[in-house]
Amino acid sequence: MNNTSRRLITVAISVLWLCAATAHATDPPAPIGASFFADHRARSAGDVLTVLVTETSSATEAARTQTDKKDALNASLTTPSRQRQWGLGLGDTFDGGGKIARTGQLLARISVVVDEIDDRGGLHVRGDQDIDLNGEHQRIHLEGTVRSDDVSPDNTIPSWRVSNANISLVGKGILGRSQSPGLLGRIMHWLHLD
Repeated sequence: MNNTSRRLITVAISVLWLCAATAHATDPPAPIGASFFADHRARSAGDVLTVLVTETSSATEAARTQTDKKDALNASLTTPSRQRQWGLGLGDTFDGGGKIARTGQLLARISVVVDEIDDRGGLHVRGDQDIDLNGEHQRIHLEGTVRSDDVSPDNTIPSWRVSNANISLVGKGILGRSQSPGLLGRIMHWLHLD
């Protein structure tokens, strides 16, 4: 490579370096938190964070009642001519019971918005997620308070870390309708015949 080629390469590199330095100097300053190393966790009103809902509930209740009652009344009358005896017996037996078992599990990821920050620094969050799938409409609602220290670096928090949590799942559609009693069942329940 001759001297002219070297000078040409040196000038080209210098020009590129000056253009890059000038362009960088005229760029507006990066917003706070835009750094690759910045913390992107929710901290103020309007911020969004993701709640990892992993709720499982189980309840079982059983009742058993058994009663047995017997009463007897005997009377006798004796006279010189004959003897008479009378007897009366009453009895009642009842045996009844019932058992209720219910389990439920909800697994979801829902993004919520920080509504406000309380006096102690807790983040009050609220969010809804609507899902329409095969004619079924489901809405997940989550509301509660989150400690900002509990929010992980990837801006998520497990649902068991949400205090005063109100988590609901409401569904409408053929599956939801099939789980509710029909008209005759509702009438029998209203008349206490079930």
